[in-house]
Amino acid sequence: MAITGSLDKQRVALVSVLAAVVLTLMKLGAGLATGSLGLLAEAAHSGLDLVATLMTLFAVRIAEREPDDTHTYGHGRFENLAALVETVLLLATCTWVIVEAVGRLRSGQHHLDPSVWAFGVMLVSIAVDWSRSRALARAAHEHGSQALEADALHFSTDIWSSVVVIVGLALVWLARHVPDLAFLAPADAYAAIGVALIVVFVSARLGWETISALTDRAPPGLADEILDAARQVDGVLGAERARLRRAGNKLFADLVVSVSRTTTFAGAHAIADRVEEQVHKRVPNADVVVHVEPGVSPVESAAEQVDFLARQRGLHVHDVRVRDVGGKLEVDLHLELDPRLPLAEAHETASQLERDLMAANDQLGAVNTHMEAPAEEVTPEGDVTAISGPLVEQIKQIADRLAGPNATHEVRVYRSRDLRNLVIHATFGADVSLERVHELSSEIERALRAELDQVGTVLIHAEPRQ
Repeated sequence: MAITGSLDKQRVALVSVLAAVVLTLMKLGAGLATGSLGLLAEAAHSGLDLVATLMTLFAVRIAEREPDDTHTYGHGRFENLAALVETVLLLATCTWVIVEAVGRLRSGQHHLDPSVWAFGVMLVSIAVDWSRSRALARAAHEHGSQALEADALHFSTDIWSSVVVIVGLALVWLARHVPDLAFLAPADAYAAIGVALIVVFVSARLGWETISALTDRAPPGLADEILDAARQVDGVLGAERARLRRAGNKLFADLVVSVSRTTTFAGAHAIADRVEEQVHKRVPNADVVVHVEPGVSPVESAAEQVDFLARQRGLHVHDVRVRDVGGKLEVDLHLELDPRLPLAEAHETASQLERDLMAANDQLGAVNTHMEAPAEEVTPEGDVTAISGPLVEQIKQIADRLAGPNATHEVRVYRSRDLRNLVIHATFGADVSLERVHELSSEIERALRAELDQVGTVLIHAEPRQ
C-alpha cells in the first residue's frame, strides 16, 4: 500500500479510501467471528475512518478550486470543515464503544474467541496504517493540507490502538488457557476503552485545530515573526499590525507598514513587494497583502518636507534651496501656479503653503516663495537657427568665454512671438562638480540676457569634455 513518486493530494486520499474499505471489512469480519468488542471497536473506528477519508477526498477536490465570486478567499475552508465533521463522528463512536465496554464489565459477560485470524487482521491493520500514515504525512507536508494531516495523524494513532487490541486479545487468550489468569477475561473490554480514549485524545486535538482555523485563530507567535520580517526590509519605518487567517492549506496575511511620506508611489509599491518577499521566506504559501501608510522619516530633509507638503496641497515646486542663517533655516522655492489665477488668489495659495511649512518645522525662520506661471505643455515655436547665423556666433562667443574655448558645439534658436528661445550644448571638464556646472550655466544665461536682445528661455545642456 506504500505510495511513491509524486504525492498528489487526490491520489493519496483515494488510496487511503481503498485501504479504509479493506481494513473495515477485515476487522468487522474478525470481530463478528470472535465476539471481540475491541475488534468491533476497531471496525467501527475504521468505518468512520472510511467516512472521514471520503470526506477528505471530497474536501481536497473542492479546496483545489480557484477563488470565485462567492469564495473570494478560495475553497480551502472545506478541508477544515471536513476535519471538524470527522472529529464529531469519531467522538460519537468513542462514546458508543465506552458505553458498550462498561456494560460488558458490569454484566460480567465476555463471550470472546481470540483466534489466530483476529491477531492476523490486527497485524495487517498495523502494516497498512503505518504505510498510509507515512504517505499521507508526506503529502500533507508537501501540499500544506490540514485534511491530509488529520488523516495521517489518525492512522498513526490507529497503530497504537491496534496494539492495544492485540494486547487485549492476548490477555483474553491467556485467561482462557491459564486458569490462574482468569481475572484477565475482561481485558478485551478494557482494551476497547483504551482504544476509545486514544481516539478521544486525538479527536480533541484535531477538533481544537479545526475550530481554531474556522474561527480565524492565528498561529501563536507567527504574527510577531511576520512583523519582524517586515521591519527588516529597507525603506520600512515600522510595521505595527498583522492580521492572519488560515483557509485550508493557505495562510492569508494582511500587514500595515509605514514608509517615508516623501517616497513616491512607485517607490512605496516596490517596498511593499519586498515586504511580501520577506514574508514568503517565513511562510512560503502565504497570500500577503501589504497596506502602506505614510510616516515621518527621522532623516527627512527640509527640502523633502517642502516637496511633500506642496504635493499634499496639489502644488508643484522646484528649485528648492535651504540655507542656515544663524542656526535657523530659510527656504527659497519656486512655486508653479495656474497662469490664469488672479494675483491675490495666487498669493494666498503661496501664503498657505508657507504657513504649512512653518507649522511643520520649528527650525524654519523664513520661507521665500517665487511664483511662476509655467508655459503650456506644447507651445508653437519656429526653428530659426538656419537664418540666425550671426546670432549663433554671438551665443557661442559668450558661452565659450565662460565655459572654455570651443566648449559650445551646438546652438538652436526658436522663435516664440517676439522672443528667441535658446538651447545650447556645451562641454565642461569631466571632473567638474555638478554644483559648479550649474553656477557656470547660470552665469552664461545672465551674460546672454545682458548682451543680447529678445532672449526668452535659455536651456544649457552640459556634457563632459572628452
